[in-house]
Amino acid sequence: MALKHLALIGASMVGLLATARADTLSDRVELCVACHGEHGVPQDKSIPVIDGQQQGYLYLQLRDYKNGGRRNEVMSPIAEALERADIIALAEYFSKRPASRSPRMR
Repeated sequence: MALKHLALIGASMVGLLATARADTLSDRVELCVACHGEHGVPQDKSIPVIDGQQQGYLYLQLRDYKNGGRRNEVMSPIAEALERADIIALAEYFSKRPASRSPRMR
């Protein structure tokens, strides 16, 4: 997937967040898995696997995207639209999902 295409997806996701269509954890998870993979394996190898990552690590990455300490054309605007409670909930959710058994992860 080209970076330009990912940027468009990110912009769309920010729009969804801004219009409150992503007002539940389930809605936010759907936005994440659109790129990070529904079953924990992203289609684009440049997108990290987040299923099974440590909760603290996921929290710190999202926090850093939100506050500008880490920049990415797609992730930064998505994280900027999240509240701290959203970041905590997403980090907890994805940390509890089983890590991928994809050949990519071996």
